[in-house]
Formats: sequence, structure tokens, C-alpha cells
Amino acid sequence: QQQQQQQQEDSEEEAIQGEEQGTCPEGLQSVDGLPGCCVPEPNYLGDGACDPWAPYNTESCAFDLGDCCKDTCNKDSAYGCDTKEGGEYGPFGFFCIDTRSKYFGIDEAACQVENREWIGDGGCDADGGYNTPECNFDGGDCCEDTCDPEFSFYTCGANQPYSCVDPDAGKARSMPLPDYHEGFESGDFDPSFWSFVDTGDAQWEVENDSDAPAAE
Repeated sequence: QQQQQQQQEDSEEEAIQGEEQGTCPEGLQSVDGLPGCCVPEPNYLGDGACDPWAPYNTESCAFDLGDCCKDTCNKDSAYGCDTKEGGEYGPFGFFCIDTRSKYFGIDEAACQVENREWIGDGGCDADGGYNTPECNFDGGDCCEDTCDPEFSFYTCGANQPYSCVDPDAGKARSMPLPDYHEGFESGDFDPSFWSFVDTGDAQWEVENDSDAPAAE
């Protein structure tokens, strides 16, 4: 686990260095419309399946181009944000660290788990540090009230029983709606201005409306 986390930290550091230099390190590719985003495979961005580790799930790469939070994941993408068990791919979860999302609740620095993709996948991981406040109680998977059957890869509560320790489960919650008109170098982070192309697995392009600043 420590080795994997170190590799991810090294990858993120390389991407940051590439951003500062205006180029991408060897083995990473730049992304049109997202200055400073350097990833091994740009087609993984915005494909409807969260790639939870850096360099994809970073601010520079628009948090995997929205894939890692339910309210920014595009349902018209290749995987549609709601891939279910039994298919060829997965499991996919939602490691949401975009502070503007209404689903934000993970402390990335403190949520030290081996498999980020297990968080928010519908199966309660009661052990291993997942079902903790830092990891947003396994992304909600461990309480019947907070597990999300629409987006979960596994059937909520089926093969991995609930182990609810979230003190706020069952309570009405008031969360601010995100403001996607602030933040990124590309000028605009409103998913309604993203245009997904139906060729390939995860082809996409970024569009700006007349009121949004043009990408530099």
C-alpha cells in the first residue's frame, strides 16, 4: 500500500513539475483545454469511470474531467457513471475530492486506503480504513440511507452487508450547490459546457459559451 501511494505521489509530482515548466514529463501527454494536465492516457478523462489517483483525479485535470463526483460525471460518456457488476469493466467508485461538489466529503490526505476505487462502489468496506470520517464512511456505502443504488457498481447491502457508523446517516443534510464558474486555468468548469464526442471510448472536447473566458 505504501509503495502504491509513493508511486502515485511521484506521478503527481512529475505532473506538477510539467505544469510549472509548461510541458509534460516523458510518458505523460498534455490535454487540450486543460493547461497543466499531464496524464498517461487522455481518453481516460471524462469517460464516466473515476480514475481515483493522480494525475487524473487532480485539480489540473478537472478531477478526472468530472468522473470522480456524481454531480459532475457525464452520463452520456462511454461508461455512463453507473456501470454495474457483471460487465467487463469495474469496479468503479467515486473518490470525490472536488470541494465544490455537493458530494465532497473525503479528506484526501487522511484517507489512506489501498483501493480508492472501492469508495462509493456500493459495497461496504467495513475494515481497512474505508469506513471512517476521513473517507466519508466508504463514500456512503456502509449505511442504507447513504448508499446510492443509482450510481453504485455493486448492489447496496447485498454481498457486503451494511456496517453503519456514520452519525449523520438518516438525518436531513443541507449541502451548498457547487459553483462551477470558478477555479480552473481553462476558464470554465461547468459540465454543461463540455461536449462529449461519440467516437472512441472516451473522446471529449471542452467548449466555452459566450459568457465564459476563452481557454488560453
